Amino acid sequence: MAQLFEKDAVAKPQEWANLIANIESDATPFTSMIAKRKRPNQMLHYWQCKKYATTGHKGVLDGKDATEFHSNQGQELTGVAQKTWRNPGVSDFMEEVEVAGIKGSNMADQIADALVTVKRQIEKRCLSNEENARDDGVDQANETRGLLKWSDNSFTSYGVPSDFQTPTLSKSSVSALGSFTEAIFKTMGQTAYKERKGPAKSDGFVGVELKQAFTDFTTYQPVTGASQVCARTFNQQASSRELIDTVDRLVLDTGTYTLHLTSFLHTNASTGEDSAFTHKSGIFVDLDMCGLAYTRLPRVKRLDYQGGGHKAIVDAIFMLMVDNPLTMMPLLHNS
Repeated sequence: MAQLFEKDAVAKPQEWANLIANIESDATPFTSMIAKRKRPNQMLHYWQCKKYATTGHKGVLDGKDATEFHSNQGQELTGVAQKTWRNPGVSDFMEEVEVAGIKGSNMADQIADALVTVKRQIEKRCLSNEENARDDGVDQANETRGLLKWSDNSFTSYGVPSDFQTPTLSKSSVSALGSFTEAIFKTMGQTAYKERKGPAKSDGFVGVELKQAFTDFTTYQPVTGASQVCARTFNQQASSRELIDTVDRLVLDTGTYTLHLTSFLHTNASTGEDSAFTHKSGIFVDLDMCGLAYTRLPRVKRLDYQGGGHKAIVDAIFMLMVDNPLTMMPLLHNS
């Protein structure tokens, strides 16, 4: 028989590298940054929003008795808690075999993945344009209102009182990202300043394409009577060999705006897939006016072993609270 070559050999055991590469980031900036509130005791939760009355400032006559009296009544906002879950399971045999790249049991690995998935589900819901909903016992579950919907002025249930809805001028006036300009953002900031009666300290959660549009503010200068001209200046320390082209914070007359990239904005509620808005949109909020309230913190509930395999429930019950939507600044672009 002729010489045996490796390519012709049979019964070779497969060789797998002892790693599994997952390219997706598990960053969830919004729900990581906002305050965690006291546990709600019911699925429906209520709180009040209020703003100071606008009054005149004329003087009071000497000796005049008080005959008129006033009050400043708050208005009610409503939140709904929702459950989200991801339920891992592996067969009986699968739990006993070794898989390259997995340290420990396959079930433990699946639970770890499920915890990240639930974390992302919460982030997606909180950054969604979805409405509050109540369980009807048939096909509609309890659902919490997403941040983008809180900035809306059209509600199907538990609406925001008109005096506390985000003003139209605080919203991007264009649907195409290519038409979004520095002037539009400054107008939005001015409107929010007027509502707040002071400068903002606001955090923006933005898609990657919108983030680039903010970075372009440093590259192109608007010109009166024209469109834009290039205004780039480039300073570099020769030894660094770096081109730094990013904007993470804007300091304007109306306040300071910090930008945070997110991949989970305005996603499809049924599938979790990106929408046309996901990477082109964003929203600026005062984080002191937002909170995440857990009725049940993310947990792992292992189910009884019955011979066929190992199963668990990874779930959480949560609610997004927005104390006052007046100073929010949404930017919804889908083209």
